[in-house]
Formats: sequence, C-alpha cells, structure tokens
Amino acid sequence: MYQWYKDAQVCYAFLAGVGSEAEEDPSEETSTFQGSRWFTRGWTLQELIAPRQIEFYGYDWSHLGDKSPGSGFMDLVANVTHVQVTSRMRWAAGRQTTRVEDIAYCLLGLFDVNMTPQYGEGKKAFIRLQKEILSQDDDQALFAWHVNKNDVGSPETLFGLLADCPDRFLEIGSTELVTPKSIGGQPVTVTPRAINIELFLIPCHDKGRADFLAILDCEITKTESRQAPAVYLKRHWGTGDQYSKVLPSEHVYVRRQNSLEGGASWQRIFVKAEPRSKAAILRIVPSKDNSGLRSHDEGTACEWEVIEAKPAICWGEQAGTFEVETCKVRFGEPIGFFKINIILKEGLVFVEVAVSLKFNSERSCRSRCQVISVSQHFLDLQDGKHHGFIQLSANMRDYHSSEFNNALSHDRVGDKIPVFIQLTEHHHGQSETVSLHVLCR
Repeated sequence: MYQWYKDAQVCYAFLAGVGSEAEEDPSEETSTFQGSRWFTRGWTLQELIAPRQIEFYGYDWSHLGDKSPGSGFMDLVANVTHVQVTSRMRWAAGRQTTRVEDIAYCLLGLFDVNMTPQYGEGKKAFIRLQKEILSQDDDQALFAWHVNKNDVGSPETLFGLLADCPDRFLEIGSTELVTPKSIGGQPVTVTPRAINIELFLIPCHDKGRADFLAILDCEITKTESRQAPAVYLKRHWGTGDQYSKVLPSEHVYVRRQNSLEGGASWQRIFVKAEPRSKAAILRIVPSKDNSGLRSHDEGTACEWEVIEAKPAICWGEQAGTFEVETCKVRFGEPIGFFKINIILKEGLVFVEVAVSLKFNSERSCRSRCQVISVSQHFLDLQDGKHHGFIQLSANMRDYHSSEFNNALSHDRVGDKIPVFIQLTEHHHGQSETVSLHVLCR
C-alpha cells in the first residue's frame, strides 16, 4: 500500500471530524485538524507521508488544504520524513490500530522493509520489525527508547534491547548518526534471541542493578551541546558476554569526548532482543556430598549445618536452599551471608561466610567464598550495607578448575581452626547451583 500511495499523482484524505468553519493553524496540536481520528490511526500514517500530493477535505467536502511546500500541512509532516529512525518511530507513537500487530505492519513501507504478517503474534511483530530495520540500517538510535517509571515494575526487571511499541520513542529527540569510533567496525547482527553488537562500555560502580553504561553511536542536542544517548546493561550470570537492558526509565546522555575513562572499552557482546520471560535462578545449597571435590588441600567431612542465612527472604530453611534471581545479583558484591555451626573435637565453632560472583575472564564468571569471621555473633546485615566485604575479599584466596561444572573456590577459616569452606558449581537449564561444602583437615 505504501508504494501505491507513493506512486500516486494525488491522494484525497476525508477528515470526518473537521469542517470548513474551522479557521485555524493545522500545525497547532490543539487544532480540530490534528484532533481528527485520521491522525490517531496507524494505517493513515503512510497515507500522510508517502504521497507527493495530498488534498484534505472536511466532513462537508470543503477543501481544507494540501501538502504543498509552505503550507501549514507541510510543516506538520516535515519531521516525519526525517531520515533518522527515531523521528519516524516518534511520529508513529500514540497511533492506534485494531490489532496489536498492525502497529508494526503499518510501518513497513515507512522503513522500506519487507515482513510477512503473522496475525496472533502480538507485540512480537514490532520486535520483528526492528530486527528487519537493523538488518538494513546500523542506526543505534533504535536502542535509545525509554519506559515510563510506572511501567518498569521492579528495579531488577530485565528488558530487551528492542522496544515493544512505538510509544517508547515519544520522548526521544531527533538524533544524528556519528562516525563509529570502534576499531572493528563490524555491522550489527541479529540472532533469533539476541543482538550481536559492538558497544562502548563504561563500568558502573555506583548504579544499583546495572553493570555497564553503553554509549550509542548517535548524538542528540541537549542543553545546546551534542551528547550521545546511553543505556544501562546488566551482565547475565554464567553467560559471559550476554546482557540485558535495565533501568530503561532513566534518560542518560554523555559527551563522547568525556567517556574515554574509568576502565571503559569497546566490546562486542550479545544483548537480549526481547525481555526474558523467566529470570534464571541462582541457588546456593549446603552440600555434604564431597565425592566430586578437587582442591589443592585435602580435607575430610565433618559435622556442620547452616543455622542462618541473610537476606532471610532468600533462605528456605526447610528446603535448606538459598535462592535469588540472577537479575538481582551484582558482580563483586555478596549474594548471601551464611552462619555455619561446625562441630569439632575442640568444641563448637560459628563461622560466618559470604558468597559472591566475580569475572574469571571476559566470557565467564565464577562463584567465590570469603570467611568473614569466627565468633558467637552473626554479621549484622541491615539495608544491604555490606560494603566492608568488598575490601576484605581482596585478600581472599580462591582457586578454580578449568571445568565449569566443577569450579572450586575455598577459603580457610584460620590457622588455629582446621576447617575450610569450598564451593562447586553446576548448571541446570534455567538455573545455576552453587554447592557449599565444609571440610576439615
């Protein structure tokens, strides 16, 4: 249909809600012209943009104007024909279609892409549209969309790199492409589940649930200066170079010349295209099965039990399992704290242990343990204030095997107490399990 409108000599638009008595500027948002239902429907967008000439008529067939240069009508649609993706998406924002899928299908001609309609796919149609756009255009402004704070839900919610509807682009201004500064210069590639892209990543040291801030290769005018939009990303546990978008309600813009600092680097990564339907679960399970352990130290089993774990909301005392969604895990910070009661011939010992994750390489991460103290009092964890662990863990000793399913990490309790804590890792579908072992020398 878009091509038909584009090839037509003239098109006629009948606006049922507008009459000849409306003497007003059609470019005003409060005008009856813009208030017409014709301007709220998704399918009429191509009728507005594609034709070289449009004649507008009111309900009484009075001539309202045309799309000729210099007219108010032409000024109204000028921003629609802007070359950048975000401008076209922004114009589609707020329009309605009878079927959810049609908000994507009505934009095919506008972006000059071909896509087979699949009615019943819902919002996935708009995801498919963006993937088709990326196959022809590397415009990273497509990732600069935002979500209203009321629609975000939990701060730990994971989002895909692609928006679920044009409304997400409503608050994005006109963007301009910039020359990529990466050395590789490889194009964006789309897989069924993720987008493989080279991004400039800045580590986040003080931003809640985000691990990196990704600077996009485009710019926008903000406060009389050119700035690049940026998005927050979170790295997935156990996957190395796979990420999801987080904190999409935050509008972040940076000056590109000021971004080359703080451990920032270019990295080619995979970012989920769509939101995860189900967050992966990380489980920490006390285990007395030591048959598969391999370590630099030899140890034997001893009597012990976990008598308390924090945060308490993650600890299932009856099942004896500590569970947390991986989207809530922050690398380098403790996942949980465990108070362990160990029975030795010397007497009863209480050991406080922290378990966390760290990057083992650019493409993998491993669990690690740290003995916090050996005492009669459990660590007081309030409001997540456990930053002392970060400095303490710098002195810990941990070892890892080359095999993921039997990666080892251990920490000695002390020279006077012949006990050490050891971890092993196991992968099970959508979950990761870290087993916690206590051994005696």
